[in-house]
Amino acid sequence: MLFTLTDDNKLLAEDYQADNIKIINLNNHSYKCLLLCSGNGLYYPNTNEEYTNKIRKQDRYEWEHIAKNKLIRRNFSKIIFIRDIYKQWYVTGINSKLNCIDKVVEYLKKETENFKVIVAGSSAGGYAAVLIGILLNAYRIINVSGQYNLWPIVNIYPLLDKYKNKAFKSKYYNLREILKNSHVLILYFFPIKCKDDIEQYNYIKDDKNILFFKIDSDQHGTGINGAQYPYFFICKDKKVKKIYKRYEDKIIDRNEFYYNANDFLIKKIKKLKKVLLVFFKNNL
Repeated sequence: MLFTLTDDNKLLAEDYQADNIKIINLNNHSYKCLLLCSGNGLYYPNTNEEYTNKIRKQDRYEWEHIAKNKLIRRNFSKIIFIRDIYKQWYVTGINSKLNCIDKVVEYLKKETENFKVIVAGSSAGGYAAVLIGILLNAYRIINVSGQYNLWPIVNIYPLLDKYKNKAFKSKYYNLREILKNSHVLILYFFPIKCKDDIEQYNYIKDDKNILFFKIDSDQHGTGINGAQYPYFFICKDKKVKKIYKRYEDKIIDRNEFYYNANDFLIKKIKKLKKVLLVFFKNNL
């Protein structure tokens, strides 16, 4: 049976009635929330077998492995995963009730009230992280190879195309205006040799609230080593900008960044771990 990313796909239509959101409440009082947005790598290839295995059997969300990191578990009171099973930039939201970005954001505002929110995602999930993060007035956004302008690809994806003349949906196809009115810090990791990512970079390269980390790769979706993201989730803006200053004029080799940046990153993480261990030991 042909598997299409359309609203007449029976498998997708059935699972669109499910929540497609997972919330983990952790036993600490940091009042920080990590929101992780799945992208189009949620399942692939687009077949009935692969979809059934990843979504129905595994109940998969992207970033789950990284979210198990002890540093994250100790620093966040809540972790929220969301996914778009139609894999079309959340144009239909995440489920039949939260069926557009505005409804998703309205729901998330209630879930994250009084929390400091960090949002992350890759590719389509990176686009969602930027959009939702700005609308939530998040503390920080981590965008790995995500898009800022969907109009060049609208005709390729059936649901983007279907709603292109519906203003309540298509108003977010272009993120330029909400970026202009936002002061949320965005960390943008992207492969500087990938044609599609270069086009997106050129679109927003003058934005003052985005820190550009240019990865030496031509593969869409390539960011830094996954083990380093927890640090970028938890550290202060001052430290993030200090790292950025080291690399803002460079094309980053992922291996070099992992090992050399560890002189700064891992020392800070180890120091923080020691502080946290003492805190929890004295407060258990």
